[in-house]
Amino acid sequence: MIKSPLRYPGGKSRAVDLIATLLPKFDEFREPFLGGGSVFLNVKQRFPNKIYWVNDLYFELFKFWQISQSNVDELIKKIYEWRKIFTVGKDLHKFLNENMQDFNDLERAAAFFIFNRITFSGTSLSGGFSEAAFKGRFTESSIQRLVNFAKLLNNVKITNYDYQELVEADGENV
Repeated sequence: MIKSPLRYPGGKSRAVDLIATLLPKFDEFREPFLGGGSVFLNVKQRFPNKIYWVNDLYFELFKFWQISQSNVDELIKKIYEWRKIFTVGKDLHKFLNENMQDFNDLERAAAFFIFNRITFSGTSLSGGFSEAAFKGRFTESSIQRLVNFAKLLNNVKITNYDYQELVEADGENV
């Protein structure tokens, strides 16, 4: 089973198998607080032919999911580009922090992923830089996992709305 490429505070990766057994029968799965997406990814693999709508209000996280879906090859290319330029982790962290507001959507998505891999808690901008995380979590395999992860996002609606829009939207057997 493909797991989330993200470390996420409050993530459900350890409880996902139990959570999946508690789901009622459904035709459409909506995740209003996507975060790291562990539950969604698990459910999508168990029930690949259902309708999926995932959402998160955190813009950089939303961009990571959206760009992973629409342009994972360019996302990976940008991550590798910065990884090659910045061989010192603190320099990469500083560069991303200082330039985040000026980045385009692709760069924001790449920066989010990198922050997630190189900070203590994986909470991107609020997490302090960790040399151990830079060396141990920002790896070739962590980047390459994005390829298979992105395949799971085909035909998934990904939005950046307030959660109420998903909860209140019309739907059958949601």
